[in-house]
Amino acid sequence: MQLAGPDGTERLLEVDASGKVSGARVKDTGEGEKARVMGISKDARLSFRDAAANVSSAVPEGRITHMSLDRYGDEALVWDADVLTSEGAWHGVKVDARTGNVTRIG
Repeated sequence: MQLAGPDGTERLLEVDASGKVSGARVKDTGEGEKARVMGISKDARLSFRDAAANVSSAVPEGRITHMSLDRYGDEALVWDADVLTSEGAWHGVKVDARTGNVTRIG
């Protein structure tokens, strides 16, 4: 799991299947990347928790394996999630970070 602090500093956390967190370490990304992260975080109106709930509603039989906040082009700001079902099917889910609408399930 990768988290960003209020100053844009990113931290990587290892999370096992039981949810136990270990191995926190700072990811040195540089000032430009920190500024980019702070900008997209500020522009998102939908929290990580709310976005995860929307992803889970879109693929209720799945488990989120990765989720990130990404900007596409000049305007699109989305929570981008990878979801794996118990049958092994992968789904890419995008949630608009401003409105909360699920914009893609693939």
